Amino acid sequence: MQGVARVDKGFGVGVGVLVWVVGLTGCQEVPPPDLLIGSELYIRDSVFQVQSLPAAHQNVLVDEFTGVLCSNCVPAARYLQSLDSLYHPRMHILSIHSGAFARPYSGVSQYDFRTEASDALAQLLGFTGTLPVAAIQRRAWVNDQLLYEPAQWKTYIEQALQESPVAALEAIVLPEGQKLRIRVTATFLQDVAQPVYLALYFVEDSIVDAQLTPSGLDTFYVHRHVLRGSVGPASGMLLVKGATRGTAVLREVRNVRPPEWLVGQHRYLYCVLMGGSGASKTFLQVGVVRVP
Repeated sequence: MQGVARVDKGFGVGVGVLVWVVGLTGCQEVPPPDLLIGSELYIRDSVFQVQSLPAAHQNVLVDEFTGVLCSNCVPAARYLQSLDSLYHPRMHILSIHSGAFARPYSGVSQYDFRTEASDALAQLLGFTGTLPVAAIQRRAWVNDQLLYEPAQWKTYIEQALQESPVAALEAIVLPEGQKLRIRVTATFLQDVAQPVYLALYFVEDSIVDAQLTPSGLDTFYVHRHVLRGSVGPASGMLLVKGATRGTAVLREVRNVRPPEWLVGQHRYLYCVLMGGSGASKTFLQVGVVRVP
């Protein structure tokens, strides 16, 4: 079961809001006990049943592994960006800086794009250090392989776009002092018998810094879709143990400390649904919302 709901990036200024579900009607809330994760994150879930299912389209998540010291990653990133423009707004890139080539350029780089979340996703997706590679829908399309070279990206992206969505999403990010409150609603369009996990990633876009390119060092290179951290484990936190068609789960996470933004102008929250458990988790859905 793979599928995602349509999502558009970028709603002006102020509060970051993302809505691609028409409201929940005729619902009865069933609040479970509050959760406190590591004495830091305050989490509360609510479960609803909807009278009518929202229309939804499938989105595609591309986990792109890259690095400041990888010159061949530059043409690959440009190609991926062209695909993003072609399939906008149903494709979303998560650029992950991990491994030996992700080190900052000594004496030149202003920033270090490596994070704990980057290394966690590298382990989750079986990244071995070879670049450039990317995962499409975090799925093994061929021979249990999760990571693929640029020549294969377009084929698998187009195949993924043809699939039916498992869920639709609604998300909002609200500032609370120096911290954030996040609300994500997943409305299930199909029965899901397996556990469903929700992963939340902070992403920063259009960061100007050094990058090694095929023609040499570019100190004004624009880094796109840079993973800056996650809310909780990068592999996600359990959302629901299973759901029937028409079930909606609202998760509110409070006391969220945002990452140390490098530039702070183009900030996003990526919401990713995964089904199953352990190494056998299956990608279900992705959505993106601006962070105020």
